[in-house]
Amino acid sequence: MKKPDYQFKKPVIILAAPRSGSTLLFEILSQAANAWSIGNESHTVIESFKKFSPTSGLCNSNRLDENDADRESLVAIRKYFYSQLRNRDGQRISDTDIQDPLMIEKTPKNALRIPFLNKMFPDAYYIFLYRNPRENISSIMDGWKSGRFETYANLPGRKSVWSFLLPPGWEKMHNKSLEEIAYFQWKSANSIILNDLQSLIPTERWTSVSYSNIVNNTESSIKELCDFCGLEFDTTLQKTCKDSLKMSRYTLSTPSPTKWHKHAKELSRVIPSAKHTLKKIQQIANKPVAADFDIQIPEQLLKQATSDTDIENITNFESVGRNAPCPCGSGKKYKRCHGKD
Repeated sequence: MKKPDYQFKKPVIILAAPRSGSTLLFEILSQAANAWSIGNESHTVIESFKKFSPTSGLCNSNRLDENDADRESLVAIRKYFYSQLRNRDGQRISDTDIQDPLMIEKTPKNALRIPFLNKMFPDAYYIFLYRNPRENISSIMDGWKSGRFETYANLPGRKSVWSFLLPPGWEKMHNKSLEEIAYFQWKSANSIILNDLQSLIPTERWTSVSYSNIVNNTESSIKELCDFCGLEFDTTLQKTCKDSLKMSRYTLSTPSPTKWHKHAKELSRVIPSAKHTLKKIQQIANKPVAADFDIQIPEQLLKQATSDTDIENITNFESVGRNAPCPCGSGKKYKRCHGKD
């Protein structure tokens, strides 16, 4: 047996709202030579304990605090993590003599579990990953629609399945629109992360990074994160950063900075409410980029969204010439409007 309490060497825990790029960041950092992980998201690890699963009736959300962290549960969870650890080459921790592995841990539900995690890993380092709310909320909506991220099928009082993390107050969302639920999840995750980091975790043990910096300034951003938390920025990881980034395992479609445009009309109903949370993120952001905090939705996109709605009943596109006016009424030629699709 390794250490009786299965301790880790200053684990690195990624905190982020769903669909903010945490899988991409996790997959990149896992390429560090001294990084160990369970290879996937950990929500099944913690929720394998009934008292931590909302489906058991013993808790009503994914929020866990220090009062939930009894020693028996913490040791059991650490033991499970330890047993599943592997490095970038797929080597199991059990096949080595390493005593204090540097583990990288990631699941969006951890946004709601910082007090619990702080008791389980009292010397952990935290990386707060944030993303422009237009992109982030739009991607959460796409995730719900895809059916790939269903987490709870039989929540009390809810007639349909629930996707992604379950913040406190979810019971009030039964009759809300998809964009309202997606915004609720984005705001809950980011607000709770900010509050818990600032009130519980010493500033030297957490940092922040934006999704856009990971994508656009990969090498420098990852180098900074490695320096912060003790990961080795060796030649293999450097090559990963210099090469074209691969799409993460949970990507639904090819990434694009304009992908959120299709939800412009729905986003316009909830985005204005994001200002307060976004201002708090900007205040603690490491090297903030203005574009990450831009929540404007151009009027042209809203007009286009109306045209898209009006066009839903038009099905005979084959008879429309490429240079003819588009049936949606935009005034553009068909080839430059809906003909692009």
